[in-house]
Amino acid sequence: MKYLIKDVKVEIGGGMACGPVSGPVIAELVLQDEEGKLSYHILAEVEGIPHFYDPEKSCIDGMLEFDDDTFDYVNAFYDDEIDDYEMIFEADHEEEIIKIRRYLIYMVRASWDDVDIYKQETVGKYLDEIEIPNCDLENEYLEACEE
Repeated sequence: MKYLIKDVKVEIGGGMACGPVSGPVIAELVLQDEEGKLSYHILAEVEGIPHFYDPEKSCIDGMLEFDDDTFDYVNAFYDDEIDDYEMIFEADHEEEIIKIRRYLIYMVRASWDDVDIYKQETVGKYLDEIEIPNCDLENEYLEACEE
């Protein structure tokens, strides 16, 4: 099945623990299948740890606002099989879910300028027709593998 990239949003959430801390970077990718059905895919990177979700509706706004109801909802769609980025980097990059995860990783890890450029280049195109650049961590991983 082909998936059209309808939208992508990338934002930084607020952070407060025992004093101010950096908030999570959250990216939400919206895809549309050939039948017109939308799917939502989210990466929330918290202190360098990826958290992937595939909810049935958009949740980025509630996640950015730390809305308890949103987190209760989205946690039901948490992908608990992935606990680090290397699992994605080692996987087959042609698999659909890996493409989705790599797209989100790139958007979370890229500079704001690169996010804007890549969004303009990819929204409105099909997922299987775009090239997904390696993020900084994937480049580091590949360099370490070469050594």
